[in-house]
Formats: sequence, C-alpha cells, structure tokens
Amino acid sequence: MFLNKIPTRQSKFKFERVPGISHIGDENIVVGETEAYPEVGVTEDWIDTPETRKRGMVARATREVIFFDQTGQYLDRLGRIGEWLGVNDEKRAIAAVVDAGESTTYGQYQYRWRNYGPVNTYGLNSGFHSWTNLQSGNSLVTYANVQAAWQLLVQILDPYTGEPQNVTMKHICVPPALAFAVPFALKGMVKRTAPGYATSGNPVSTEINNPTGDIIGNLEILSTQLFRSISGSDTSWFVGDISASFEQIENWPLTVTTLGGQSQMDFDFDVMFQTKVSKRSTFTTVQPRKMVKCTP
Repeated sequence: MFLNKIPTRQSKFKFERVPGISHIGDENIVVGETEAYPEVGVTEDWIDTPETRKRGMVARATREVIFFDQTGQYLDRLGRIGEWLGVNDEKRAIAAVVDAGESTTYGQYQYRWRNYGPVNTYGLNSGFHSWTNLQSGNSLVTYANVQAAWQLLVQILDPYTGEPQNVTMKHICVPPALAFAVPFALKGMVKRTAPGYATSGNPVSTEINNPTGDIIGNLEILSTQLFRSISGSDTSWFVGDISASFEQIENWPLTVTTLGGQSQMDFDFDVMFQTKVSKRSTFTTVQPRKMVKCTP
C-alpha cells in the first residue's frame, strides 16, 4: 500500500548525487524608468542518496521432501518467495515515511541535502533541521486536528526563496488504532456554537458539512498493521504528500527465477525444485518539507 505511493526511479549507480536547481523568487522585480532590468539567477541544489542493497533468497526442495510432503503445501509455500520480499519492500517504504532511523533493521533513508545530514525527517527548526514539521499535542479527533497539521504544512517556506512552498496534502497515514477516528476528522457534520449561555445569551448553533474536503481536498487514508509495527506508535499520525517526499531508487526490480528438474543440482543432489528472488534498491527522502508528523 505505501510502496505503491512512492515513485520508483531506475538507476545504474549504487549511490548518487541527484542535482537540482533552486527557484528564482520574486525579489527586486521593480524596474524604474530608464533603469536596466535586474539580473537574477539560480543556485545549484542537490541531495545524496543512500547506497542500494541487494536483497533476495533461495529456496530448494529435494525429491525426498516433495515425495513425503503430507500437506501438499510445501511447493506452494516455496513458490510464494517473491511475496515475502514484497513484504520487506513494504516495510522499508513505511520506514522511510515514518523515519524509522538508522537503528532499525530497515536501514536509514533520511534526508541528505547539500552535504548536510542525514537529517531527521520530522522535527523543529533547530540547527541543520531548517524547517518545522512536527506538531505535538495534536491527537487525531476532529477536523480541527487536520486543520492544525495543514496550517503547519503550508507555513513551511522554500529554503531559497523564503516563499511558502507549493504543496498539496494528499495522504493521511494512521495506525489501525486511529483508523476509526479518521471519519470523524474528515467526514460527517461539524457543529459550532457561538459564545453565550442558553438562559441569557441566546447562543447560535451552526451545523455544516465537514470543510476538510472543500479546503484541503480528499485525503487518501493509509493504514496497515505493518505501519503500526514499524512506527511503534498507536497515536502518532502523518499527513502530506508521500509521492513528493520519498523515492525508491531501483537498480533492478523484484525478479523471481524458478528451476525444475533436469538441472545440475537435480542430477547431483536430487534437488528437483529451486526458486530465487532478487532485487536491488533503496529508499530515500527527497523533500521532507512536504510531510507533517503529529503526536498527542
């Protein structure tokens, strides 16, 4: 699920420096009469990617194990070897989104920008972390919590122009414990009452459709038990644009190769079935300023 939201780019390199160019900005655009137009330029930009790694495994079945298999499931289980490498891919994709960090099994996919880093994906503006995309005290309960995350996201500035970045909130990522809280935050009716007391102030109550969809757009909800196991939290949630924030760099795709009988291994050792899965890739953070993490 998360893997499908992260774009994949083919590469012939183990690791690389991905070049970019800054925006111009709109400073000094006023031109007086008889004055020359001001000359503007751009700045080089780049990120460094982590090294790709080869992942894979081989499963074999001998004549004996096939013959004496009472379940009829042995070869079927071996034939699913590619699915399990796919599970590992999904775990690593989630690790990139939640910033699981270097200490986990899934490696480090953090931001490496202009010789800085790796930098934590989420945090406060401090030191090398030149943006704030961590919203604490923001449990997912109502539309107001989504609003707070959206306001933080759109306030993040482009590091070169100082202007608000061009970002669209597309995804909301929650652990299963918060899955049933999402409809209350994104859908249904919203009721607001003006200040006052029922006995004297005659307060006015107004009820409207949840404004989240009209203002932000329809957010795609992503939630799996794998997300909970990688993030390690039942209360933290994430919003933003996953497809603009992360990337999978692939040297070669997931490939499953199967050999039956009549092979050299069959002749020498009675290995009648072999299957191998292989893939070389990594994940990287290309723009963490387009995601926000929220904690209670």
